[in-house]
Amino acid sequence: MNFLPANSESLHIATHKLNSNCLLCGCTALERFQCSGMPVYECATCRHQFAIPTEADTHVSETYGDDYFFGVGAGYENYLEEGDLLVARGEKYASLLAEHTEPGSVLDVGSAAGFLLRGMVKAGWHGMGVEPNLQLSTYARDVLHVESTCSTFENFHSDSTFDSVSMIQVISHFIDPVRSIAKAAELLRPQGLLLIETWDRSSWTARLLGQHWHEYSPPSVLHWFTKARLTTLLCDNGFEIVASGRPRRWIQIGHAKSLVRYKYGPYAAAALCWLPISLKVPYFGDDLRWILARKITE
Repeated sequence: MNFLPANSESLHIATHKLNSNCLLCGCTALERFQCSGMPVYECATCRHQFAIPTEADTHVSETYGDDYFFGVGAGYENYLEEGDLLVARGEKYASLLAEHTEPGSVLDVGSAAGFLLRGMVKAGWHGMGVEPNLQLSTYARDVLHVESTCSTFENFHSDSTFDSVSMIQVISHFIDPVRSIAKAAELLRPQGLLLIETWDRSSWTARLLGQHWHEYSPPSVLHWFTKARLTTLLCDNGFEIVASGRPRRWIQIGHAKSLVRYKYGPYAAAALCWLPISLKVPYFGDDLRWILARKITE
């Protein structure tokens, strides 16, 4: 099903360009529209949507450098100011995991400054994070005193396996999510749990906004999953779904301003100018989802 508005002039539906193959199933993918100068493709078979960075080798370093966390664009004005919110989210997700297994070791993928991992540690877990940004990985070790390895997940190596792997707001940023899910399976012990939080393209919010949905923000976001497609991806790679739901999330106005400015322009962001950047507000959209899956293959 196509959730994009058919009457939008910027959607090149009438002139599909056969420029790529689906990064999940390998079938023909069609260009649907342009966003931030990048084509957004949709698979003609599985309907997954994705974008392809022009420079894959330097994509992570150029996209997730310090400017992403302490600048403008689709990232954050100051990522560290959201620390308390992120620690609380880590504690909540640790409680979710504890409903299905005893607290043990966890690998937090894309751990940034380590706040989520710190919350999990407070809740009785132990483990480490993997984060490609050197400044944030160092902050996690030196300030939060959690173990953090500065590396991309693709290049990460460990002699240990883990009871759980968490990917909170990460999977949509991978160039190759199939490879990343397979690697998570390799790093999990038998019956280990994989926790994913990501945005849901099949939600009412995403369908209503179409190509103007805030998550269409390449090159930082490269994949737009539906719940069904993410479920299939997990099941095809040796997992069974244990539970899923929508998290209750709080956001900081500073982050919201940065995203609105990037996506909708300075005039739209000006509507938030009277709110202090440190103000924390609940997120009411239905387009955020978590999925918990258990490894069932050796």
